[in-house]
Amino acid sequence: MTILKRENDMKKILVILLAMMLVLGVVGVVGAAPFTITNLGSGIAYGINDSGQVVGVTATPVSTGHAFIWDETNGRTDLGGNSANAINNSGQVVGESFNHAFIWDETNGMTDLGEGSAKDINDSGQVAGYSYPAFIWDETSGMTDLGTLGGDENYANAINDSGQVVGFYKYNTRNRAFIWDETSGMTDLGTLGGVSSYASDINDSGQVVGSSRTPQSTPPEHHAFIWDETNGMTDLDSWG
Repeated sequence: MTILKRENDMKKILVILLAMMLVLGVVGVVGAAPFTITNLGSGIAYGINDSGQVVGVTATPVSTGHAFIWDETNGRTDLGGNSANAINNSGQVVGESFNHAFIWDETNGMTDLGEGSAKDINDSGQVAGYSYPAFIWDETSGMTDLGTLGGDENYANAINDSGQVVGFYKYNTRNRAFIWDETSGMTDLGTLGGVSSYASDINDSGQVVGSSRTPQSTPPEHHAFIWDETNGMTDLDSWG
């Protein structure tokens, strides 16, 4: 009920903001939205590149879905795997097919990277994902284990163009956010005072975003955060 209420509140806020934009003349043509929505068909879109190519899965759960790529010229193309998770600006796609990570491009089709799931790809073609140990993959070195900070499971969620990887590892049944690079290895990003944290994405400046538990335990609160090497983890307020 709380989630539904907040979603309804957000919809009301968006309607109010759009109305204000129209009144103030921010939108050039009265009644015209500042964007268009294109129906890509049933499924979930997970990634988009600078050319507007979109990737995702046609149905849920992932085990019964099909990975797809969409562009304005060709529409939706079935890639054959279970889920396409990300696409870079060269049109290389990564995802998961029957518990195996894959990379796909228009020339070579789908290439099996080994057991696991590929979650992100940068413009150099480096892939981040997990086979419970988190990994980074490139065409020269293949799949490289990112190591551990004492946990028994690691998950990589994103990679930037410098090859920095973020995700989380499980330690004493709790999730802890990490950042990895080739020089320093895996570094724990800490929390906002609670018992767990989760890193979901990283940009090319090395800023990391995710969520963390706070010291409050009744009810448990999750706060969005942004992290950088200078300031550490900064609370962006509550979303839960």
